[in-house]
Amino acid sequence: MLCNVCDYVLGQNAKFCTRCGSPATPIIFKKEESVAETTEPARKNFRGHILKTVISVAIGVFIIVGVMVSILDNQAIDTNETGLQAIDSGDSAEGILQHKLARDQAVTDDTKIQTLKNLAYAYLGDDKNNQALLTFEEALTLAKKESSDYYLISGEIALMKNDFIEAEAN
Repeated sequence: MLCNVCDYVLGQNAKFCTRCGSPATPIIFKKEESVAETTEPARKNFRGHILKTVISVAIGVFIIVGVMVSILDNQAIDTNETGLQAIDSGDSAEGILQHKLARDQAVTDDTKIQTLKNLAYAYLGDDKNNQALLTFEEALTLAKKESSDYYLISGEIALMKNDFIEAEAN
């Protein structure tokens, strides 16, 4: 046993320190904690660290995928614009080719719908009515019901099928 004041080594049953005279108060040592008791907080901390790491990685992947989708969709939009310029300059074959490429590059439904509509109009301008109809129908499958694209595309399909009452309704 040690003195609380001067750290002098006291006898086992000492009531006072023989060096400084302070009352001897036995220091009660805690029983040794088991390995399970000491490692449980570490395990919880490790699990928390793993969870934070997994969440961080998932967020990072989500951001990277979002950026990649945006980049790819922007390529489709640029290619679609090139197709419109080709048609405006009188080169319908190049315009159709660019719109097909844009359709294939498009990642999101909105971009794909826009490229399909432009491709269908390019086919119409080139008197390829059957291909235009099929392209409008493909675009319609992607358009959300009640959206302006849905009504526009439905109207175009109805006009191509000579269903003027349905076309007027859309």
